[in-house]
Amino acid sequence: MKKIFYITILLSSFLSSCNFLDLDSPDGVEKDKLFETADGLYNARIGMYGALASANYYGGTFPLVASCYSDDGANGGYSVPSYDELGAKTVTSTNILLDNIWIGLYNANAIANQILVSVDKVQDATLTTEARAAFKSEALFVRALCHFDALRCWGEHWDMSSTYGIPVISVPQAFDTKVTRATVKESYDFIIKDLAEAESTISVDLTSKNYATKTAVQALTARVMLYGKDNVNAAKYANDIIKNARDLSLVATADYGKVFTTKTSPESIFEIGFNTQNRSGFNQSTYVRDDANRPEVIYLAAEDLGKFFDSRKSDVRSQLVNFTSNHNSISPDGRTEKYRGEQTRDNPAYVLRLAEMYLIVAEAEGRANGLAMLNALREKRGLPKIASVPSDAAYQTLILEERRAELNWEGHRYFDLARLGKVADVLGKDVKSNFPIPSREITASGGTLVQNVGF
Repeated sequence: MKKIFYITILLSSFLSSCNFLDLDSPDGVEKDKLFETADGLYNARIGMYGALASANYYGGTFPLVASCYSDDGANGGYSVPSYDELGAKTVTSTNILLDNIWIGLYNANAIANQILVSVDKVQDATLTTEARAAFKSEALFVRALCHFDALRCWGEHWDMSSTYGIPVISVPQAFDTKVTRATVKESYDFIIKDLAEAESTISVDLTSKNYATKTAVQALTARVMLYGKDNVNAAKYANDIIKNARDLSLVATADYGKVFTTKTSPESIFEIGFNTQNRSGFNQSTYVRDDANRPEVIYLAAEDLGKFFDSRKSDVRSQLVNFTSNHNSISPDGRTEKYRGEQTRDNPAYVLRLAEMYLIVAEAEGRANGLAMLNALREKRGLPKIASVPSDAAYQTLILEERRAELNWEGHRYFDLARLGKVADVLGKDVKSNFPIPSREITASGGTLVQNVGF
């Protein structure tokens, strides 16, 4: 069945259409009872993380589109308008990939909302106080993540005074609900409030890196604070993780590749897991096989990324972009190797990593105090220390370069350029710093949703 969802749909319609809740096992729960029993809530929790893992969201489209829409990316594939728009950096409001991202993240948000309004109403003696708190804190984390990703895609997230925020959806929606955009500040305030509540209630006993943990909540908070230009709190949260998280450490320089071949590696804070039954789509989109032709690979590493690494020969991160053994039809572009695993196709989606915390501290503390943290990461990646940086502008360039080297093809580069006002300089003066809201969402809202400037 073709699945088309608007954020104004009834949750019941959503549940009847999503296959991760079509349970057919002895432990299955009827969908109309999903949020009325303890077993139902546990299944809904699985569904919430399943929605994060959907192909439209962290299962591929969201991080890959955000990567491709930067100087890190080029498009392969056949002549498909949506992919061609990405490669040309000319996305329109009818781009199906952006439609799918909107659908994916607001679907995950819908389940989180339903858990939050239902968990205290469930009358079940087996549902302990601790279990209720876990449901709430995990749902709050997911809701904050969904809203922040929406803000990065469609809001003017770099300008706290802007009226162009995102729809803040905090309760299950009725079919005829017409949503509007919050301001950017209201969007940030909502996200930060959810994260603060999640941090205050989540148990330290939750430790799986495939689910929300206290460390994951703090790491997302550090990222949000950095985007919101609250450098003091961004540095505080990221520093706390670096110094105190017991199961996290940067790997040895020679082992860097293992970060992306080892599930829940020592550098992973939160990742979306896949397996041979529930396969990731990353490899099929970014690598396929050694002798793949350009039309077979949808998302390519741009030639510019190869030139960037040419000047960083000792940087072990250059080993995970392939520009030398590509089939002739792919050159001069290349491929990322962060999502290898052609046979098993169980590559994780890397949502929060320890290296990003080093980069957040380095940026938030500025060149006077942050350079030491930046050097700590550089040395682990095979690069020499930098003794000094002559100016704040030069330091910002250095930060952007290190973020590009570390986080390429994980969905950060375009948003980094946008929040630091570099999109026009790097991608071209006609490239916008956010995506257009899908036109069908504008139509579904009856015009209450206002389109982004320039689209």
